Amino acid sequence: MKRIFATCFFIIFATAFGLAQSPVMDTVNLRAVEITERKPAALNRSAVPMQHLPVNEIKALPGSSVADALRSFSGVTIKDYGGLGGMKTVIVRSLGTNHTGIFIDGVPMSDVATGQVDLGKIPLEGLEEIELYIGQGNQRCLPARAQASASLLEFRSISPDFSKKKFRYSAGIKGGSFGLFNPYAGIYAKTGKSSFVNFSANYNNTRGDYPYVLKNGSQPDTMLKRDNADLRALNLNLGFETLFSDSSVLRVKTWMYAAERGLPGSVIYYNPWSVQRMDNRDLFSNIQYSRTSGKVRLLSNFTFTDGYLRYRDPAYLNEEGGLDN
Repeated sequence: MKRIFATCFFIIFATAFGLAQSPVMDTVNLRAVEITERKPAALNRSAVPMQHLPVNEIKALPGSSVADALRSFSGVTIKDYGGLGGMKTVIVRSLGTNHTGIFIDGVPMSDVATGQVDLGKIPLEGLEEIELYIGQGNQRCLPARAQASASLLEFRSISPDFSKKKFRYSAGIKGGSFGLFNPYAGIYAKTGKSSFVNFSANYNNTRGDYPYVLKNGSQPDTMLKRDNADLRALNLNLGFETLFSDSSVLRVKTWMYAAERGLPGSVIYYNPWSVQRMDNRDLFSNIQYSRTSGKVRLLSNFTFTDGYLRYRDPAYLNEEGGLDN
């Protein structure tokens, strides 16, 4: 009986002692933490070797086409065929031009006649960044052509900020030696809550009559001027982009390029005269739809291209009295 009484007394005492204790706070108040570190650049986050050219460096470049910008990349060789108006192609790490895939906003560029993209046709204005990947790019969802390329060259267009204004524009004029006149203008207008339309125009006109020195062994050097190296080119771009409620994106782009240029040719036996001409009329349209759902991403491209190229050489020695292709 005494043992039972002692046990009950211990239980009642322990319960009373526990109730007398102050309650334990299970919530701890911490001061707010503000993160001021910047997001790592794409160059530091890339899983493959890459080179990156942001918009501020693009604007500081003196050239007028992306071929001039790529000269600053290491391991890159620009092949220039015939003066200011000649075709310009890229070679990465001594591989041929066809081993480099060229994409604009995820859309592959190609030439149906030669298979080589002329980088002189793509102006610098309107680009936000240029990226060169050795191997596959950071984006997993790319056209199949990208998987077969040894290197990828990606151009990204400017995404305007409409947080303060619904209408934005940019315009400017570049000038230089040998008659260079290069005006450009771009307009961006917000058409809906998550959609906008843009239009840009770029005109390039130059005589290209730059001087050069002709050397011939022990004979005195001769100063000549490059002949038949003029260029007149017009770029027109029209685009539309909208973001749907399910985070899918629809982009529509139309690009037109028209050019008339002279090909100076080589100087043979002191003869700098050349009459070779080349005309381009190119039309490129693309509809792109992308959607991300969980771990699945869909990318669809519908592209229409129409290219017209005319090459003339009236001085070519044949039975027809010249070439007209």
